[in-house]
Amino acid sequence: MARLEGWCRPPQHDVLYLKYLRRGLTIFMGGMIISLATYLIAPGAYVKFGILHLIGVSALLQPLFVRFRSANILIGAFVSIIGLKIAAMTTENPLLFPLGILYPGFFSLDYYPLFPWFGFVLTGMGLGYLLYIPERNSLLAKIGSLPAPEWLLLAGRQALLLYFLHQPLLLTALFFLLGSPVR
Repeated sequence: MARLEGWCRPPQHDVLYLKYLRRGLTIFMGGMIISLATYLIAPGAYVKFGILHLIGVSALLQPLFVRFRSANILIGAFVSIIGLKIAAMTTENPLLFPLGILYPGFFSLDYYPLFPWFGFVLTGMGLGYLLYIPERNSLLAKIGSLPAPEWLLLAGRQALLLYFLHQPLLLTALFFLLGSPVR
């Protein structure tokens, strides 16, 4: 099968795209688990498109924007500004809330729509391109080579698991400190 110049990824990037795909789907599915759990607890206010949904979808979209390098700063600012305009919009269509367009009566315990929040992801990507390339910034390369405590590295590697554990742990601690919220 012939590859068209500019249309297909080089083979060495396939592994990187699979990594983004796996990470994005894993995190998004974590968000769906949170949605299900909160639906069972609070059906009228369950998490519809929370932080894990946003991070998962953002990870899936990132490979499309890598090529824009530092221009992602401007693209991200544009997406964020558009998001502020979208936030003022409402619709009767209940399927547009992931974009930031709400329907009457919308409520969610955790809500981070793509507009404006994906704009911040893009801005971070652009800043990362400018600041975190060791060939361009020797200070950051030195910081990156400093030793780090093993517990901190482990926490970074297990961030999703820690995210899932922190809420039940906090709620359990509050229950023992303050008692049951239902009297």
